[in-house]
Amino acid sequence: MNGVKGLILKEIYLRKKSMLSGLAILIPMVILAVSFCLSFDYGNMKNNEELDRDTVTLILAYAVAGVGILLFGQNAETIIKDKKCKWNIFEHTLPLSAQKLAAVRIGILLASSVFGLAVSTLFSWVLFTLSHHEFTITVFANISVISMFVFALMTFANFMNLKYSDPQKAAMRLMAWLLAVYVLIAVFVYKKFAELQVEFSELTEEEFDSILFDEYLTPLAELRDRLFPFFIFIFAAITVIGYFLFLKQYKRREK
Repeated sequence: MNGVKGLILKEIYLRKKSMLSGLAILIPMVILAVSFCLSFDYGNMKNNEELDRDTVTLILAYAVAGVGILLFGQNAETIIKDKKCKWNIFEHTLPLSAQKLAAVRIGILLASSVFGLAVSTLFSWVLFTLSHHEFTITVFANISVISMFVFALMTFANFMNLKYSDPQKAAMRLMAWLLAVYVLIAVFVYKKFAELQVEFSELTEEEFDSILFDEYLTPLAELRDRLFPFFIFIFAAITVIGYFLFLKQYKRREK
């Protein structure tokens, strides 16, 4: 049990600097966002007709949520420092099984992601409350999607870190995978958009945007809302997949 506790403390210690630096960014962002929200009631933006209060609130809330999730959910600094001190070699000397090593690694990633989600949700709720808007399930679902994406990304980054002893090779492979996924999605979206432009070429830009929103964006949002009750199972699925990926690499090292 002491070995597990030691690994957790190591992770916290290695993240200490990046967490403090991140807080130095996040806290001013929150203060600035709060002052914007209050300005609509008591400040110089009260009678400003050029700024839409709802739009500003959404942008500020999601910006703060994204920064908060990245701040607490990522462990890039830990990966870099582990590689610098060749932690993968010292890890073999720990009196812990491969199962425990894998469980601790994925457990820390999950805990930090959930904590980042909780902090980001709290700050977003404060901003919505100050702006006299209801913090809806839809907003929480959007923040949860961001958190799941970061959790999945960091799980994959840790897997690549375990798979390749060379940190540069691991980083290059990770970037190659991310770039490939981005290109595939971009090509699909561009192709679909071009097909729609040809199909509805006789419509005005406003009519085309309306059809695009009603037939494609709205159904996606509705699907996200329907899937929201199952988000916890998606988190669990990423956790299980990550655990077995880590376990495979730890067992491979033992051979």
